Amino acid sequence: EMEAHIEEMDVGDTDAIEGKMEGFNYNIWGMKEPNYVMRMMATGGALFTEGCKSVARVWDNGTAKQFHYTQPYDWHFHYRHLVDDHNNKRHAIPFCEDSWNTDHWTFCVFTFLFAVTEVNVFLVHKFWTYRTDPSNLPVYVAFRRQLAWQFIDNPHLVSELKEANDSNVFKKDSPF
Repeated sequence: EMEAHIEEMDVGDTDAIEGKMEGFNYNIWGMKEPNYVMRMMATGGALFTEGCKSVARVWDNGTAKQFHYTQPYDWHFHYRHLVDDHNNKRHAIPFCEDSWNTDHWTFCVFTFLFAVTEVNVFLVHKFWTYRTDPSNLPVYVAFRRQLAWQFIDNPHLVSELKEANDSNVFKKDSPF
């Protein structure tokens, strides 16, 4: 239905089919390209072009058309690299999921969440601490090393362990 509808449109034209699934409204967006219809499903965006990127398509025969993306496509092309960049940092060697060799699902989930949090902390630190002078930003592996040492040398943990040890909380058979 959408394919036939958009096939009759000009390159760059966009339309949507509205739907509702499990109580959530969504749109299936379609944008006419020279040789195909690009479709995607999204819960946000509108057919507005104000503030969106201007692009051009050129055919083999030299024909060209310039148009503005609508919001969903503008957002898609503007932000699609963020997930790839985040995953590349998360999988920087040595990466947490590979270092902790386990098949137990709880540890797998923990290492995934820990790695995602580690990247988020780096990106927040980069944005808020080094945005005025990015030349002092440590490389990611140096940041990870600093973070690991902060976990190891955590002064709060040392005082808690000392208190626990002084109060004989640890039993004779305890591994601690």
